[in-house]
Amino acid sequence: MCRQTLPFNFPVSEFYLQEPPPSRHSSAGIEAESEAAVNYGKMVDSLLKLGEIDLRDSVPECISGALTKKKRQMKIDHATDAPAKRESTKSHWEDFWTAKKEVTEVYSNDNRVLRNLLEVTDLRGKKVMEIGAGTGRDSFGMVEKGASVFMVDYATSSLQIIRNIAIEEKIEVNPVGGNAFSLPFPDGVFDVVFHQGLLEHFRENDASNLLKENIRVLKKGGYLLVDVPQRYHVYTVMKHILIYMDKWFAGWEREFSIPELDKLLRSLGVKPVYKYGEWMYPSLFYRVMREGLRKFGISLPLNPTLLKPLTSLRKKVRESLRRTPLAVYTSLSCGIISRKPE
Repeated sequence: MCRQTLPFNFPVSEFYLQEPPPSRHSSAGIEAESEAAVNYGKMVDSLLKLGEIDLRDSVPECISGALTKKKRQMKIDHATDAPAKRESTKSHWEDFWTAKKEVTEVYSNDNRVLRNLLEVTDLRGKKVMEIGAGTGRDSFGMVEKGASVFMVDYATSSLQIIRNIAIEEKIEVNPVGGNAFSLPFPDGVFDVVFHQGLLEHFRENDASNLLKENIRVLKKGGYLLVDVPQRYHVYTVMKHILIYMDKWFAGWEREFSIPELDKLLRSLGVKPVYKYGEWMYPSLFYRVMREGLRKFGISLPLNPTLLKPLTSLRKKVRESLRRTPLAVYTSLSCGIISRKPE
């Protein structure tokens, strides 16, 4: 497949805020291509059975006329089709980021990605790419550490948020409209590739393909950080109830255990070198309550500090346990940093 690549001295411009062309390797592209192939196959099979075409014909050229003559005879039974699986689609994210354009009302990750990356590498002078950037706030701190940062997302509403923040904060970044399954960059150009809140929205095959593309653009010896929801948490139960009810904001999502993610990354040829888990603050209960009350016009602060001594104590406890196995296996979010072989 031909891949268009981008130079590394390009400015932030409207060009990169345009919607990228669909890729046959994207989740949406695969879904559309598969549906078209199934329908086309059924149509051809029916016409063959009806004797209107044979395999010596050029099927596309004769199919229109055959359909006109025999459309009432063609009975394609959809009753046995499997029920559609729930998916996380582009429209979910366009709607989400359009609704969350006031970034000050969206919880940040408290520099979780930056803090853990600095445990394994210095970012000064490094080329870093974030995939599925959202608001881009995970990346802005890396610019302050001396990195050259590229932020990829396929949602134009997300890219516009990033652009607005970059202009307002006078931070030089590179928002790129792109497809995570076919990144517009050559092989081996980034020192660090990372994503948070992305991998869990893809099923097994797509997830592997996404990681392979991450690894492709990573330099030898470069680092790949993958941050995902940790399986053994009440968040998992709550999420799957909402998915079943078709009420989950992202349409569909899964989760990982650290051993499962470790095995997946090793199978793709990278070596995990650092693992972490971090608890959510404010708590999940508070965030759910705050979001629910907003629907009734009741606004609670984003980060409550009703009892400052208690808040300070909780922060110290979280920090002291952050590097322990307890955090890795009980936190809401977990991550692994892997290294590409030299």
